[in-house]
Amino acid sequence: MARSLFWVAAWALWSGCTSQEATQAPYIGFPVLPPVEGADPSIRRKQTIEIPTKLIVKRDGNQAIASFDPRSLKAAEIDVGKMMVIGTRTTMTVLPDEEHGIIGLYDYFPTEVGDSLEVGPGAVEVQIRVEVFETDIPAQHRWQPTSGKYRVLGEWRLRATVLAR
Repeated sequence: MARSLFWVAAWALWSGCTSQEATQAPYIGFPVLPPVEGADPSIRRKQTIEIPTKLIVKRDGNQAIASFDPRSLKAAEIDVGKMMVIGTRTTMTVLPDEEHGIIGLYDYFPTEVGDSLEVGPGAVEVQIRVEVFETDIPAQHRWQPTSGKYRVLGEWRLRATVLAR
């Protein structure tokens, strides 16, 4: 009898006789946070943030690691919308010809800019572009801050040269 009920239930699930809610497993994972309620970019206020002004790049063979010098921070004033989230987008370019793209998307300034980069034996220039932005989308897993009320508040560029080995 128990075996017959099992096959009837299995057939019902397979054939779609039960409701969709009963057959779908509950979502387990990172929640998707909604936009911040009450965020209003039209109402502005001044806020002071610290911006790195010096980039340190160290060579280890054909690899290099870039980081911001924590002693080089300077105050910068930005206008932020009411209840908007502030974040940064860091893009690294290694010249003469390698684009490493977006290294990170943060709701803070990272100390380390990126993992070890393959730079070869010659001299290269590492350029970092840091954008500070506001959005109404809270920081979260697989953050897509440009999908809401998004605006770039400032951009800073840093560069350093890695000598040939």
